Amino acid sequence: MRYLQTTLFIVFNILLFSACKNEDSNENSKTINQGSIMLSGEDTSTVGTELKVGLVVYGREDLAGIEESLIILPEDSTITPGTPNLPVSDPNYVESVINFKDKENGFVLVLAENAISMSIAKNGVANLYACDSSFNIYVSCGNASLDIASKKATFIDTTVENTETNTILELNGSVSW
Repeated sequence: MRYLQTTLFIVFNILLFSACKNEDSNENSKTINQGSIMLSGEDTSTVGTELKVGLVVYGREDLAGIEESLIILPEDSTITPGTPNLPVSDPNYVESVINFKDKENGFVLVLAENAISMSIAKNGVANLYACDSSFNIYVSCGNASLDIASKKATFIDTTVENTETNTILELNGSVSW
């Protein structure tokens, strides 16, 4: 249940920070085991120093609010292809699509242009992070890029803010799909 709340938080933030674009785009694509993201900052004693990427999915507008977004999940996670027989507004929608091997320990990172929404769960406790470079509700993301043409996301000294404590977590690494 806590992971559902966390995932809904992520979807809400991406919807808040991103404007929908009506452009033709590639089909949803996914890649398994293509990168890692190193973490630094005060919260690493709680959340760890590395996010081991297991699944990368681009273009799931039903989950992220816009098609031009990337969803990054830990190893042994799955996202059901297509959409379930539930409306997107149903509180059970996200939980019916994203499946985690370990719901007590894991992460969800959603990257869109100018925004990141992320949850890292350890021992059942979710730590929520966000950044935006457009609305200044959270800390500016800094250097995070989503290169759709080369199918690569890069984080260079990218900053996200803990939404409860306001501590900063820094992300470094790249992910391909």
